[in-house]
Amino acid sequence: MHNTVITINARVHGANAYHGYIIGLPTLPSVWGFLHATGLGVSESLSQEVNFEAFSVAYKDFSLLGRCSLSQNEIRYSGMVKKANFNPPIIERPKSTFEVSVVIYTEHSDLLTPEGILKELSNKLDGSRFSGGTVELLDINISDSYEKALSLVDENSFWICDYNAENKHDDDRFGEMPPNEKIKLLEDLTSVKLKYKFRNEDSDTNWYLPLINGYKGITEPKVKPFSRQGYPHMFAEPVIGIYRARLARSVKNILKKVEDLDSLGLIFTNESSSDSFCIKSST
Repeated sequence: MHNTVITINARVHGANAYHGYIIGLPTLPSVWGFLHATGLGVSESLSQEVNFEAFSVAYKDFSLLGRCSLSQNEIRYSGMVKKANFNPPIIERPKSTFEVSVVIYTEHSDLLTPEGILKELSNKLDGSRFSGGTVELLDINISDSYEKALSLVDENSFWICDYNAENKHDDDRFGEMPPNEKIKLLEDLTSVKLKYKFRNEDSDTNWYLPLINGYKGITEPKVKPFSRQGYPHMFAEPVIGIYRARLARSVKNILKKVEDLDSLGLIFTNESSSDSFCIKSST
């Protein structure tokens, strides 16, 4: 068996940083969820010999994930919205583009070359459309080690990590380990210091970026019980994004049957729509 790491560098255009789950606008975490399902779909379609081991996404400039412009009917918090009435808010799409790097780690048979995986991945991504802004693939490359792939990503990135999400032995590796020990273990596994901040109840400037462990929810130091109402949606959106992506994938062949995704409301059928989610490979 061989290990291959695929790193995808991309730009996300017209995606909303927060609040998308509330009003249906695209969010970066939903892009993350789609790319996650993409990686799984590719590994499943390539060969039974491919084992999807791990997946990570890095936002290259976390400062871009700040406040959005809300209507006067909304009370603004840093990443959290308390609705003043039932009317949906008017949110301006950020003018900035968001850079994101996707790292996929695969274990595969000696019969399948890394170049073959790369080619198949490029073919799968080319021409696929999904709702929620635009993703432009800047480059796709392969690496012989997870550490090397991580080094290709900006060291100042903030990470949302999903390790061994599809593997049954995930619980055996992490178990009921205290959160701080889990974080330390993840740091050791990646050889990269995971950056995170705690959200200060008295300030809207401090953040805590959660680690996502599989599909079971969010691993976090117990600052207070998790609550979607009491915390920024950043905490919940990655899990929601994965759920949506996995739901679409389970319909059948996520990257092949666009009509299935359309039936789920995940894409716009209007080719000229500014909201269409176009993914194209530059390779």
